[in-house]
Amino acid sequence: MAVVIYKGRSLFVHMCSSSGWQPLGRKMKITALADNQTTIADLDNGTTVRDVYEKYLGVNWNESFLDEAVVFPVCVNRNGTILNRMPRALRPDGSANYGADFQIGEVIQLCYGNPTVVIQGTYGIQYDMVRFQPEGIFAVSCWARRVLLNKDVNQELEVCRSCAPSTGIYALGEYVRDQKGRIHLNNMYLSIVGMREGGTVNLPNDMSYLHQKVRFQNKGNSVLSHMLHFVQAVSEELEDYNRQLRHIADTDKLTGMYNRGALDRILEEEIRRSSEKMEPLSLMVLDVDNFKTINDNFGHLIGDASLMCVANIIQESVLEIDFPGRWGGDEFMVIMRDADSEAAMKIGERIRRNVEAFSMENGMLRMSISGGIATLHGLDDKDSLFKRADDALYRAKYKFGKNNVQIIK
Repeated sequence: MAVVIYKGRSLFVHMCSSSGWQPLGRKMKITALADNQTTIADLDNGTTVRDVYEKYLGVNWNESFLDEAVVFPVCVNRNGTILNRMPRALRPDGSANYGADFQIGEVIQLCYGNPTVVIQGTYGIQYDMVRFQPEGIFAVSCWARRVLLNKDVNQELEVCRSCAPSTGIYALGEYVRDQKGRIHLNNMYLSIVGMREGGTVNLPNDMSYLHQKVRFQNKGNSVLSHMLHFVQAVSEELEDYNRQLRHIADTDKLTGMYNRGALDRILEEEIRRSSEKMEPLSLMVLDVDNFKTINDNFGHLIGDASLMCVANIIQESVLEIDFPGRWGGDEFMVIMRDADSEAAMKIGERIRRNVEAFSMENGMLRMSISGGIATLHGLDDKDSLFKRADDALYRAKYKFGKNNVQIIK
């Protein structure tokens, strides 16, 4: 690492960065790590990195692996910042070491570099740098970008070189700062730092030359770019189709809310998220009072209609960050993100009052609902949290006479 310190009242510094690598294929959850969190030992509880590269890329697990896999890193979304991770070393057990760290539970995807997209991504930062009017430019680019672009790598800084003296290095990693000021080690990026003395600049009248078109010297990159464009288009179609399937699989047919399977999965994910971020989480289970009587007196069609009305009331009464769903029969559930016991009770009471004020069949059918709430404790899993909420619901129905909401903290 080299550190250069510039000092002066009139020194202005401007930094731009670009990646251009695009995600490809399904998302995979990291379930085991090694070597100071830089080696992925397991994915999705049973899949190795070796399995992924051999299955999806046809890259064999041998001494030539790194030469072939270097342009296929993985990416991870860490608190809204997309970070790339380049493979560096193999392990006999099928794990792989990467150029920066991961965290257990993070979701990764394979990435690929489309030469056109990678170069086009630099045009925006070159335009930005020219507007800054630097007197000197320093660039750091990932070695993998040079491998991918080959003869076309000069286009990454072509415009910048024409506006100021420039120098730089190829590296295997660099540091980036996210929007909240946190610093992360990253791979596959190009970073450009421009410096000048003095605060005012005079921009050239004509900057149209900056909006250029990618011109490949290496024709193989042109063919590769078209093929990868096709792959991306097909992948997006498949992802859209999979989203539709997931929506169908997660949706209750009668009410359109999350179904039991989806709620079960979301609750597990939210408990983990809440524990990691040290944020409150509350769970509420709701039961329509005397629902059998509604079916007996008005018929099952009206009974179904009443459940749909209750579902609408619940969805309109909760917050956008909450997860309301139908647990089964006449029972509903709301997973309340970032809600302590007081906030959860307010939501529960709002639902109860709104249901109580609703009527059907010209006022002949009136309903009420009972609820039980539990807030997350440090040692809770989804089963213990649900049991306390269910116990609170039992107390509301059979100890306090229905049409009320109880909480067990």
